[in-house]
Amino acid sequence: MQRPHLAGWLAVFRVCCLLGGFFYLFPLVEWSFIPATEWEKLTQLSPPVVRFRMFSQVQAVIVAAGLWWTFYLLVRPRPSTPRWALFALTLLVITDVIGFVMQESFIRALTSAMLARGDAVAPGEFTEARSHVILGIVGGVAWIFYFLTSRRVKNTFTALPT
Repeated sequence: MQRPHLAGWLAVFRVCCLLGGFFYLFPLVEWSFIPATEWEKLTQLSPPVVRFRMFSQVQAVIVAAGLWWTFYLLVRPRPSTPRWALFALTLLVITDVIGFVMQESFIRALTSAMLARGDAVAPGEFTEARSHVILGIVGGVAWIFYFLTSRRVKNTFTALPT
């Protein structure tokens, strides 16, 4: 079987899948650096953080696995590769939207609690966290659009033997 030519944006997408899997695993590492005493204070200040932490950890594993499976399918392509890519990307977008809503709930509760205690909250303090999630959503939607409309995707994967 001759391997298809994965060039252009498909090559970029392959790299994005590989690196994106690692990017989505960062929350697992970030949450682990919170000392137990700080975690206790944080949960008292903002109870939604417990659900948000659990969700972000599960999301990290599921989305990373989906991206790496898609990467594998781009290395060993088959006709079903675009469907799997669309599934993984849709899962990424849906979980990012849910994560964004949960993150905003957590940020609101934390900001209110900090202000009630008299702590200063700098404007834009959570901008970086928000921008990471928004970037994931926009990127996922853009790749979904590419997979649905690209002639290269259609030509590359329909020519494969089943």
